[in-house]
Amino acid sequence: MAMGVVECKVVEEYSSEDTTLFIGDVVHVMAKSEYFSAKSGWNFKKMNIPLHNWGRGFYTVGRFYMP
Repeated sequence: MAMGVVECKVVEEYSSEDTTLFIGDVVHVMAKSEYFSAKSGWNFKKMNIPLHNWGRGFYTVGRFYMP
């Protein structure tokens, strides 16, 4: 089960070589209360979200990872 879901409507699309950037309007958002609250945001003590760096590289909070 997902920690949260963001539903978007694509409004623009930009392609360059092997990458496509989608720009969208957020239509609906849901998140489990144990992981996210409107008052304090993400609870990184209970979960860690992947953050894209470049290519195949990702960070999690405080750590870099590249498969």
